[in-house]
Amino acid sequence: MVKTNHPEILSCPKCFVISDCITEKCKKECIGACAENAINIEKDRAEIITSACSSCSKCAIACPISAIDKNPLEYYQDENNPEKGYLLCNICKNAYSWIPIIYITDRCRQDRCKLVCVERCPTKTLNYFRWTKRSKRIQIDRELCNGCGICVECCPENAIVIHPTLSFIHKMGWDDFLKLNTKKREMGVAIKKIFRPQKPLRKVESFFLCGIVVATYNYVRSVLEKESPGWIIDSGCGGNLFRETISGNLKDDIWGIDGYTEPHAYAPVCLIADAEYLPFQNQTIPAYVSNFVLEHSANPIQYLKEAYRTMKPGGLLIISVPTSYWHLGNTMSIYYNFQYLLKIIHKPSYFLKNPLRHFIMERSHEKDHALDSNQKRHTLLDEIRLWKIEKWEAIYRSSGFNILDRSIAGHLMSTHHLSILAKLPQPSRFGVHCTHVLGKE
Repeated sequence: MVKTNHPEILSCPKCFVISDCITEKCKKECIGACAENAINIEKDRAEIITSACSSCSKCAIACPISAIDKNPLEYYQDENNPEKGYLLCNICKNAYSWIPIIYITDRCRQDRCKLVCVERCPTKTLNYFRWTKRSKRIQIDRELCNGCGICVECCPENAIVIHPTLSFIHKMGWDDFLKLNTKKREMGVAIKKIFRPQKPLRKVESFFLCGIVVATYNYVRSVLEKESPGWIIDSGCGGNLFRETISGNLKDDIWGIDGYTEPHAYAPVCLIADAEYLPFQNQTIPAYVSNFVLEHSANPIQYLKEAYRTMKPGGLLIISVPTSYWHLGNTMSIYYNFQYLLKIIHKPSYFLKNPLRHFIMERSHEKDHALDSNQKRHTLLDEIRLWKIEKWEAIYRSSGFNILDRSIAGHLMSTHHLSILAKLPQPSRFGVHCTHVLGKE
């Protein structure tokens, strides 16, 4: 259970509200910080123009008396089905609910079940892909999956599970919410449902972990053990690999959030949310971990400012990003070279037309991993330029953070999927990854 004294820690990801505002006590910093002119002063009090607000968080960070915060949510329970609940924002009138998320565990063995789940899926969400690890050959199309649970019921190996998860990506309108038979409950009930103990879904094959991942995780773990910040949000946790590589009591204090749920995750995420619009109130999170996420963000400044807004004074953000030397290690990786070879085989004419241009465009990391269309157009040369350590540090400082420590890790061989490579001496300057410990005063 999360060790917090803030039962109303959750808030609407987009709506801000102003309370206890006395403009005589400040220099109206919120107006200067708002680029959209979404704040007016009426009768010595700041007011937010909701229709003009972009939810950038700049006003909340700038306010010296912490009068601006995201709007707290109210919890409603379905009277017909007590297992269902909804978090309602009384400003935008959107309701956020728990949605069924399907996960495939490492018990999956297609040779024993004859792909019953694929055949019976009514939405054709499940597909079989032979050329991967056996327990990951059943693939899920998240856009088609409606969480009906038929695959769970028919699986003879009990390898497919449903995990209801609160989602701030999917929302219900006011009219649909009014049709439900609900009753308002205490917010603490919702907090317990969200931050309940997480059971692992599959074992981590630690021997085949990427060397740079192991080296980075070892450093992050050492910082957390030293600082003991309390409970931790793993922002952009993916399949919760970091949490499941941790042992001891520290593991139980790590809670993963992500905007996407990995079907073959090592453990379920506890919250589905966009890290650029966090559903947390000001100064409520003791520490964040962000491993290999910021480079994928469409708006890195917004990502960092949201972390800054929600962190407690004295809190920590431990953030890992690639450096300009990452692509040098990437060209020596068997895995990434194989992926590039598949691209050539898929479109040989594109490669033969201009091999150099093809290499510069298609070896870009964000070509395959970015969520933003503009980032997908970044070339290998763009990433080498943008991923300089001094540029990352400039972004951290501009977002208000203090740089407390830095660790450079990853030699040219550490991009291979062998954890033993992490035991080799790590570079002090030309590493492929860099982890910073950032603090908030």
